[in-house]
Amino acid sequence: MDLGSTQGRGNMEGTGNQLNFKLIEERDNKLIGRKEIKVLIYHDLKGTPAREELRRFLAKLYEVPLERVYIWRVRTLYGISRSLVEVAIYGSEERAKLIEPKYIIERHNPKKGEE
Repeated sequence: MDLGSTQGRGNMEGTGNQLNFKLIEERDNKLIGRKEIKVLIYHDLKGTPAREELRRFLAKLYEVPLERVYIWRVRTLYGISRSLVEVAIYGSEERAKLIEPKYIIERHNPKKGEE
């Protein structure tokens, strides 16, 4: 997906919160079959968004199924309401499960009772 502008605004599904973001880097890794993305999320006067909220937001933004989006890292910058989010979006769910480490896959599966 070509975002055109590197900045934007979107709704985080289910929360009603507005989220501002700035695309820092987007890279196609054709060898592995994934898109590697760095996004700066602005969450003014709020805590760091949960991984699941970010995952849903990015899946909607890139128009891909949730199962293909994996959050590698969310690093909140000290003293300001901004977080640097590193994400991988795979071409297929099977490819993601083949490549991603087990702990990352488990991190993205809801625990029993949370569904």
